[in-house]
Amino acid sequence: AAYLQRGAHLAAFGNVAAAEADYRHGLELSPNSAEGYAGLANLVYATPSRRDEALELLDRARKLDPLDLPLDVFKAQFLWFERADVEGANALLVGVLKRDPQYVPALGWLGGLREMMKQAANGIRYSEQALALDPSREWTRRALIRGYIDLGDLSAAQQLLEDDRSERSPRQLRLLMHEGDWRQAGELAYEELARERESV
Repeated sequence: AAYLQRGAHLAAFGNVAAAEADYRHGLELSPNSAEGYAGLANLVYATPSRRDEALELLDRARKLDPLDLPLDVFKAQFLWFERADVEGANALLVGVLKRDPQYVPALGWLGGLREMMKQAANGIRYSEQALALDPSREWTRRALIRGYIDLGDLSAAQQLLEDDRSERSPRQLRLLMHEGDWRQAGELAYEELARERESV
């Protein structure tokens, strides 16, 4: 357990090689640690060429702890983004919500997924639930703004935008695009990219 904990600590501080070595040594000593396999999967996932290995590790963790909700959400994200398997991701997220109807990460991801599946009203329902349970979920808030705009409910989108008191917020991007203000939308997108680079 100590090696696995140190692996997680080293990974958090960007020491990938040492973190992987600790995870692997910890798993040699404790081969039934779902948490260890999940941590190693998360670490390996950061390298695009190793994503298949990350999925194998994640599946191993899920076999060891099939009731672990975060593992199912992580696998759903993997299926959605890496494999374009929206049906598989949807099934996992729905399964999570059957076990815990108020599990915020699953609600948020399912909201975004359903929106992408052209089920905007259904996606909005899940996103609204997630945001009601955890108002700090920025990604969910932005997905909800997109959903409202896609359905033509600009007043609902505007209400979510007004929650942010800043003059220029990434939340405004979808509305600027909807209004055809491409210059402002482009500037805002570049500002957001620059902020993300600075935070890495």
